[in-house]
Amino acid sequence: MKLRKIIGWILVFTPVVLTTVGLRCLPTEISVRLMQILAVFGLISVNFTGTCLVSNELPIKIIIEKGDSDVGGSR
Repeated sequence: MKLRKIIGWILVFTPVVLTTVGLRCLPTEISVRLMQILAVFGLISVNFTGTCLVSNELPIKIIIEKGDSDVGGSR
């Protein structure tokens, strides 16, 4: 779970860092290539989400099992 969060934060903040700092510090070819790679990741995530919506399937299934304890709080 921690790895997913780290990858998520990297994908969120890398375009911001590239556009603000990377354009001055990195060569133009490298920053453009990195932005293209991030755009491909964005397209893949959009396609995956759209496929899940069209097929009416969720990528994460939540299963709730009913236990023996009384959840309502009646005594």
